[in-house]
Amino acid sequence: LPVEFYAGFQRFSRFPHQLRRYERLGDVCRRVYIFGVADAAPPRIPGIEYVELHPDDDLAREWFLLVDAPELWTALT
Repeated sequence: LPVEFYAGFQRFSRFPHQLRRYERLGDVCRRVYIFGVADAAPPRIPGIEYVELHPDDDLAREWFLLVDAPELWTALT
């Protein structure tokens, strides 16, 4: 799908609890970006790119989902 998907987990150690869901998103989306503080090594998943945050970054305190597609843009914060 022509979808860019962005998700903020605060910390990478919280990501594995959603692993199966994001493996599927990595398969169907153009790209999935996961944001978090690198307190654990995230798993390598095709289609997923990790964006490391510094613990003092504002986004490191937030949970969010953003979907950017040609006919839809939405956010949960």
